[in-house]
Amino acid sequence: MKLKQRMVVLCAVLLLLGLAKIFLLDGGEGSAANRRDLRAFRKMESGLSLPRGARLTHTLQSPWEIASQWVGPREVYPEETPELAAVLTSLSAARIERADVGYKGTQLKALLVLDGAQKVVFKPKRYNRDYVVEGEPYAGYDRHNAEVAAFHLDRILGFRRAPLVVGRYVNLRTEIKPVATDQLLSTFLMQSEYLPSTFTSLSLHMYTLCKRWVFSVL
Repeated sequence: MKLKQRMVVLCAVLLLLGLAKIFLLDGGEGSAANRRDLRAFRKMESGLSLPRGARLTHTLQSPWEIASQWVGPREVYPEETPELAAVLTSLSAARIERADVGYKGTQLKALLVLDGAQKVVFKPKRYNRDYVVEGEPYAGYDRHNAEVAAFHLDRILGFRRAPLVVGRYVNLRTEIKPVATDQLLSTFLMQSEYLPSTFTSLSLHMYTLCKRWVFSVL
């Protein structure tokens, strides 16, 4: 091979190596800018992670008192909230003191009062998690995990304006029925001799006409 041809081949190889570096290395973690962005992303990711089962150990205040102090004119909770995981844990585990019918709206909901006199809105599971609601924007029912996803997306985007939301298993027989008001109990219609022990083993529907809750074994 002549020298001129060898030089052309060498230049082509060097060009390919340069392009590979640009698209593969600098496109990942190679460039200083990308490394800086990656560090910032990992810092944000670590700040967003919430440990399971966190508890308040440094204060005598209840989780509800702490959460109420966060609320401001333009945010529900501040950017730095080390107690957030503990407050969410309390939402998912605090004893239910009272259960009542929910306020007016387009979706089925119940009003629960947790230990410490904290009122919360409870929306039941209507669809499986992978179910796709088709049709108009207001077709079907609310997805049970839609507001949970909206809360965490709100955290990721840094808006911090969505209410605190968690998913929770509820035992209807031992957690809801003993503390339900007469108004809520009057809407229950049993279609099975036995009430299953967990909410996930139930299907919950609402009759359009008689407005009754129907619990049936799946």
